[in-house]
Amino acid sequence: MGRESRSYRKRDPFWTGAVLSASALFILIWLFTSLGPFLSWILSMTIVTTAIYVLDKLSARSSGRRAPEPLLMTCAIIGGGIGALLSMVILPHKKNKGSFWAVNLFSGIMWGMLLVWDFVS
Repeated sequence: MGRESRSYRKRDPFWTGAVLSASALFILIWLFTSLGPFLSWILSMTIVTTAIYVLDKLSARSSGRRAPEPLLMTCAIIGGGIGALLSMVILPHKKNKGSFWAVNLFSGIMWGMLLVWDFVS
């Protein structure tokens, strides 16, 4: 089963959509704004992470196909922590899961501190 689930994950439309969306959005923001690559990456990941949380919340309400939890956590860790935290609070979605609070608080604080450091330096 482990091998099947790993090969399935590679074909999962949520993973593919997240990678393609984040890449395209990053390039568009970086090329067409005055933001540097760091801020463009954080903004694009925040938007993509928030969108995935919204889609997952809508799927949960309609009993549709859900976004994999590892994807939600991965998006938070690689730059979308602020969007993940906002989504947890505003929607509210995944707010009763301690693992999501731990990952999203850590990544939100980390990326928030890096943003402050980027603006100060």
